[in-house]
Amino acid sequence: MVKGEEIYLQLYEGKMFMQYDHRYADVIIKDNLKRPGQVDIVSEEKHQNPIFIPIPRFWVRLKEIYTKIAINYKWLIGFKNVTSPTNERTFLKAIIPLAAVGNSIPLINSKINPNLQSILVGNANSLILDFITRQKMGNINLNFYLVQQLPVLPPEFYTPSDIIFIVPRVLELTYTAWDIKAFADDVWRDADEYLRGVLREQWEENKRITGGHEWEPPEWAEIEENG
Repeated sequence: MVKGEEIYLQLYEGKMFMQYDHRYADVIIKDNLKRPGQVDIVSEEKHQNPIFIPIPRFWVRLKEIYTKIAINYKWLIGFKNVTSPTNERTFLKAIIPLAAVGNSIPLINSKINPNLQSILVGNANSLILDFITRQKMGNINLNFYLVQQLPVLPPEFYTPSDIIFIVPRVLELTYTAWDIKAFADDVWRDADEYLRGVLREQWEENKRITGGHEWEPPEWAEIEENG
């Protein structure tokens, strides 16, 4: 959102995303003193619109975000702090566009390359790690001290063939709209020629099956750091 000469970005809340889906729900205000911010789950039709972005309760100046968050890329990795071992899935992690975040979204800030960060998200969203997370939790808060105990595989564990298998799938599930374009751009820049070939083949196959979208990003698809 642009107001005058200032750029404002969403204040993301945990309820706005799910695994690999940064556009899971809008936040709407209801006449409820204890829980005024309620979810409005995004329809399939809106999900198919690459320009659609989830609507938050609050917006924050871009300049303020850069002073509060240590940003290595123009996208973030976060997980839901409020969850439960009795839910269908417990550890819910996603890549979201550059935005402000509330305390319901702890961030994983890393300087490892985008391809390895993609793999980290895939690891966190796996069924095996989810099962282990359930054994660790005793209430509804997935605190950092619990996350630090989880058996996440280190970057050096993954072979080149593992990277070729995992990265395109995480990218395909994540890159569903223009507001997350910066993540796709970084994955492409980090990829070698072979991985780029795999990504290109995947894109062409998806376009053949679904019709895809034309390469016409909106003006706001790329946010300048000093914008």
